[in-house]
Amino acid sequence: MKCWHCNSELIWGSDNDLSEDLPEEDIVYDMVTYLTCSSCGSAVEVYRKKKPKFELVSSVILPPEIASYDDEEGVLHDSEGC
Repeated sequence: MKCWHCNSELIWGSDNDLSEDLPEEDIVYDMVTYLTCSSCGSAVEVYRKKKPKFELVSSVILPPEIASYDDEEGVLHDSEGC
């Protein structure tokens, strides 16, 4: 990944799990990665958005372990392949 200011390579510093600090319903981002610029010293924080626990399918909410996807197109199908 390149620095926004000088286009030099960014160096990974660490990751932090944000889900430990807040109640489940308040979590928007579950991880932050800290990077620094190898040239100008800029600091960068990259936040990873939390993945939903449920997916909406035809007004029915399915947990991810039950929902199945067509591997080629990424289309969600019900148990009958519709």
